[in-house]
Amino acid sequence: MYKFIATLVTGALAFAPVANAEQLTYGTYFKAGHNIIVDAVKPYLDEVTQKTNNSLTFKLFTDGTVVGATTAAKGIQQGLVDMGTILPIYVPSTFPMTALLSSLPLSQTNSLIETGVINELFFLDCDECQPEWANTNIKPLGMYGSSPYLLQCSKEINELDDLKGKRIQGTGEFGSVASALGGLPIGLTGSELYSGMSQGTLDCVIGTVAWLDTYGLKDVVKYIVDVPLGVFRPVSQMNINSKKWNKLSKEQQQAMIDGLPAMVANSAYGYAEEDRTARDKGLAAGIKFAPPPEGFMQAFEKVSNEGGERFIKLAKKNGMKNPQRLLDRYLELQQEWGDIVANVKSKDDYEAALRDRIFTKVKWSDK
Repeated sequence: MYKFIATLVTGALAFAPVANAEQLTYGTYFKAGHNIIVDAVKPYLDEVTQKTNNSLTFKLFTDGTVVGATTAAKGIQQGLVDMGTILPIYVPSTFPMTALLSSLPLSQTNSLIETGVINELFFLDCDECQPEWANTNIKPLGMYGSSPYLLQCSKEINELDDLKGKRIQGTGEFGSVASALGGLPIGLTGSELYSGMSQGTLDCVIGTVAWLDTYGLKDVVKYIVDVPLGVFRPVSQMNINSKKWNKLSKEQQQAMIDGLPAMVANSAYGYAEEDRTARDKGLAAGIKFAPPPEGFMQAFEKVSNEGGERFIKLAKKNGMKNPQRLLDRYLELQQEWGDIVANVKSKDDYEAALRDRIFTKVKWSDK
């Protein structure tokens, strides 16, 4: 009889809801198949669920079904979703100091280096960045830098004059690149690129080769200038409503914190792998990857060389008190993370560097 009762109790416990169980919603404009979701965000959320013994579970809303690139911050603020992806440059009035980080010089084409740099710069060195997030009721948890951006066009580019007057997608410093090449910089979100290219309202895109797959651009891009133009940053891929964060237990918060280095590492490595795969598919589809036309590199190098001066001027105009200090630190971190990545032998090594240099040093909670 006692054995029977014990069996019933054990069975009941197995199906009982977890005490203090919480389901959080995550909204993003990324498509469900985007490498950042597949390689980084979803594995991270799954790991947190496992580490918290299902006391935290997550529901993903991808493809802009609930919040988009320009509405995610407000959606998280107002509780439309609990978590989500934020591109500060798309909401500069909300995050003016953080948005300026997208205007730092284009001196780096390695995603691993730039991802380390931008996380360390933002979380540990940008004194004016942190308060603006606290004031918006959003807690940022992790950022990444993309794989290198390349110029991708619907028609072949034989000479620099072919780009004169062309409408080129480019935000932040990539807008400066578009202008230097003779084009007209256009600011569109990722979900708008395919329609822009297919309908002829956009001639070229400055973006990663991975976009050929993630945004379906392999159907509309015919020609790619095969020169890396820099890395886009920052994209804050993991952010949570501050009130929601503060309601989590210490154990739940710690599970989320512990998983951040792996998520960030997976973002950088996943982007690199997606680039390789998309390039192979693009070549098979007949897309031409070509060397730059005459004058192209000179125009780009001028943008790169003047990037620091342009950043200082823009940052001062937007109210940053000491942009030279931030720029100097950025350039120092470029060297430091360059050395780190040069000695990294595996993703585990890179993850350890992120953890030791950055994520163990951030003050995540007042609890």
